[in-house]
Amino acid sequence: MDIYWIENKQKHGPITVPDVIARVQMGELNADTTLGWHNGCEKWLPLKELPALADFLAEMQDKSKATPPTEEEKDEIGELLISNEQKKQQTLPPIPVTVLTQPSPGRRFLARLTDYAIYAALVMSCVYLLKVPFNEFFIFSQPTFWLPSIIIEAILLSNYGTTPGKRLMGISVRSLLDGNPPPMRYALSRALGVFIMGMGCFMPPISVIMMCIAVHMVHKGSLTLWDNRARSITLSHPEKRPAPFLCCFIIFLSIQIVSYCTAPWIPDMIQQIAETSPELADWLRQNFPTEVQ
Repeated sequence: MDIYWIENKQKHGPITVPDVIARVQMGELNADTTLGWHNGCEKWLPLKELPALADFLAEMQDKSKATPPTEEEKDEIGELLISNEQKKQQTLPPIPVTVLTQPSPGRRFLARLTDYAIYAALVMSCVYLLKVPFNEFFIFSQPTFWLPSIIIEAILLSNYGTTPGKRLMGISVRSLLDGNPPPMRYALSRALGVFIMGMGCFMPPISVIMMCIAVHMVHKGSLTLWDNRARSITLSHPEKRPAPFLCCFIIFLSIQIVSYCTAPWIPDMIQQIAETSPELADWLRQNFPTEVQ
């Protein structure tokens, strides 16, 4: 969502919702007196009354009344949220800050794929060591298999602001309200939002559609649906060099671990497949003769 505002009787913008919030937190824009506009508004309104900003700014004002931010906190928030492009557009002298921007969709996807690969490898390793019999719960196409990962991700984000995959790709998640790792309830809301609105509950047709929507929003500079829901922003650190090759190696290693751990289940899986698709079951028996004997 592109936001415009009026300052010194001149129109400025467009900038994105996160950048407006950053400027309000830095004191560069006044949410009560600065007039703004975005697509869908019939007239110019104070920033706090714009539909795209109302919820965020209301929470910020409520929090600031309880614990007013210090100058150091304002500087930290500015360092997290002001990008190079927006600094060039500023009419005021630029503030010297460390620039953090939103990572590209490919960078975010590889980080998430790494997290899911690690999760699957750990779960299936435990299943193999405990000699758990074949159960449909542990089929990857089942949304129930991935549900525990939501809680794990929320715990990591609320405590560290990142996950193993995000850390390897130089990505962190910060609250738009104070610049810190999101509180547990927001982290849980975000993780659930990714599962539903980003991965489509691992239902292939829905997953593809939701991923395309997310990529489009990131390219526009907008918050993703789950970040908007959790009042958070995903940032990349310029000083942290991404490690895509290491992520790919972890994904490859995780696939090997999962394949090894699921090998004892192949006879039961083929037997279940035979009930609905005998031809496919016969093909699997021919290609996996050792496992089914």
